[in-house]
Parts: sequence; structure tokens; C-alpha cells
Amino acid sequence: MQNDMRRYQCSVCGYVYDPVHGEPKEQVGVGVPWSHVGSSFRCPVCGQGKAAFQQIRTEEFPGHGMPTAGDQSSPAAN
Repeated sequence: MQNDMRRYQCSVCGYVYDPVHGEPKEQVGVGVPWSHVGSSFRCPVCGQGKAAFQQIRTEEFPGHGMPTAGDQSSPAAN
């Protein structure tokens, strides 16, 4: 399901959990959706618990928020 691959951001330090990558420091494998991440999960950057994370709205961050060489908003695209 597409909704299972949503990303979540730590509201304290800005770290982003992306199920595409998982989080090896917390023993969370690749492809594990946030809903299956255990309640003992801690932010690998600041140590905050799962409750500190908020879903990232994907329409605000197309392409996982990373600009691409073909980004039309970039003046260097042409």
C-alpha cells in the first residue's frame, strides 16, 4: 500500500524516517512502514520516542523532498 510508505519526521531534530531505507541503528529493516515500527523506537539522532514523529505530507515534498537535476523550479534546468 502506498500509504504504508509514508515518511515521518522527528519534531525535535528533523531526522526523517523513510521506510525505503529503514533504520539500522534501531534494527528496523528496509521496507518497514511506520505503522510496523515498534513503540520502543528512538530517534537515532536525538533519542526522542516515536511520539515525537509527525507524518510528512508528500505533496509538500515530491520525490522525497530532494531536488533533481530536472527540477523545473531550478534556473539551471534549461
